[in-house]
This record gives sequence, C-alpha cells and structure tokens, in this order.
Amino acid sequence: MASYEPDDRFDPLGPPPRPTTPAVRRGFLVVLGFLGMLTLLVYGIPYVAERTGYAYEAGRSRAAADALKRLDAAGIIDKSSALFRMAVVKVAPAVVNIRNWRYAPGAEGRGLPFGGGGGLLGRGLIPVGSGSGVVIDKRHGYIVTNHHVVKDADELIVRMGRGSEYRAKLVGADPKTDLAVLKVDAQLPADAPWADSDKADIGDWVLAIGSPFLLDQTVTAGIISATGRNNLPILERDTYQDFIQTDAAVNPGNSGGPLINLRGEIVGINTAIFSPIQTESGEGGNVGIGLAISSNMAKRIVEQLIQNGRV
Repeated sequence: MASYEPDDRFDPLGPPPRPTTPAVRRGFLVVLGFLGMLTLLVYGIPYVAERTGYAYEAGRSRAAADALKRLDAAGIIDKSSALFRMAVVKVAPAVVNIRNWRYAPGAEGRGLPFGGGGGLLGRGLIPVGSGSGVVIDKRHGYIVTNHHVVKDADELIVRMGRGSEYRAKLVGADPKTDLAVLKVDAQLPADAPWADSDKADIGDWVLAIGSPFLLDQTVTAGIISATGRNNLPILERDTYQDFIQTDAAVNPGNSGGPLINLRGEIVGINTAIFSPIQTESGEGGNVGIGLAISSNMAKRIVEQLIQNGRV
C-alpha cells in the first residue's frame, strides 16, 4: 500500500505573506492622514466657521441688547430723543406753508377769498407753486423764504402750523442768493433764532422742517454732510453759492423752510436738491443731497432786504 509523503516543495495555501516593512506602514499612514486633513478642510472648517460666525453675531446682538437695556434704564435713550422733540417743538410753530397764486389772463382784481382752493380758482386765481418759510420776527410778522417760491406772485398766502391763514406782502427779494422776505400784518405765535453757521460742522445733527408735497409740518433728520458747497451745476451761474449740504430728506415744497440744529436754531434755509430722480411734476426727488443757504449769509441778506427792500 502506497503511502503519502508531503512534499515540502508544494504548499496548497500559497507562499506565506511577506511582512510589512515600517516604510510601507508610514506611507499608508501619511496617505490616510492627508485624506483626513482634506476631509476636514472640505467639510469641517466651513462648519466651524459658520458656527463661529453665528456665535459672534449672536454674541454681538446680546451685548447690544444688554447695552440698550442699561441705556434705557438710565434714561439716556429718552433723553436723546427728547433733544429732537424739543428742537421741533421750539421751531415748528414758526414754520409756515407759502402758496403762490397768479391771476388767470383777464381775471385781475377779482379778489381773493381765504380757505379752499376751489373758491380761489372761481375768483380768477390759479395756484402756481408752494413752498415753506420760517418766521424770524413774530412781532413784526417777518418771514424768510426762497425767491423762487414767491417769484411773479400776484397773491401770497401764508398758512401757519395750526391752519390759520394770512395774506402776505413781499418786502424784498434777492434772486442771486434765492432769498426773499415776506410780511404779514399780524403778531405771529413764534419765531426762530439764527445759528452761527460758521460753527456748524460736518457730522452735526440737523432737522429739516417744511411742507414737502403740501404735507405741512413735516420733520426729517440727518447730519451736515458738507459745508461751503459752491459752483454747483444744478444752479444758475450768476447765483451766489454758499451751501450747507445735508442728508436730511429735502423734497419739493421744503424750499424756503429752515434747517435747524438741536438747539432749535436756524443753520440754513433749505433751497435745492441734487437729484436725478424726477417726480410727476418734473421736479427732483430726495436722494440724500439737500442744499441749504448758510444762516450767516441768509441773515446778512435778510437784514438788507428788510431795511432797503433789496441787496
């Protein structure tokens, strides 16, 4: 009987595996580490950044909320708003709406009733414009406005903040500075003092009060954006220009109204806007560039107009 003798030269399981060298293991670990870093860069860092940004914004929001609570508890917020309110309460009664009326051809001399516009039209007068003004002498009834607001008027009607109306007469006007002075035969409820515009600086808070789009006693807030503006292409070349620029909203109808500081003083007389936007009437709309005649120049011109009727 034949016997089976294993042959050492034959291994049914194949050759034994060769042991892994340290260099191979290191290479594998390097590749694995690189893939891990790549995964972290692609997925981990954006997540961490998002969470960090969220935590940062949330932290800032909570800090701001806490700070506002402390300011509110100390009454500082109300005091800040009170500055604006008090300035408006002081000056608003001195701000008026001015309407420019002209006689239709052949209708001169038919008289002017007060009140509704329909009656005015029935008597031969037609409205040609509207603007604002500010009382500077309540005892003598002097009101400052723009020349272009009252230009070529046959009748001028001044409406106070509480609705009372007065017929006004033109004391004098200066087209080159676009200033005019009106007078009403009545003792008016309030007037506004002039500020020293040389002391006004960029960044100062200011308020514009007037009748934009016939909305009487409208108040807007902003800052002084620039001083001493001149050589502006939007105005005629022979005008004398020394403007305060503001981002307080100034629109058609604000012309002639005051730009005031938080002391309730007239810093300037709102006169023009720089705007590419056109309203239905063809006038520009507010884009944050309003121009006011500086109070020092306005005061000097107004005094000459009151004294001489001209400059």
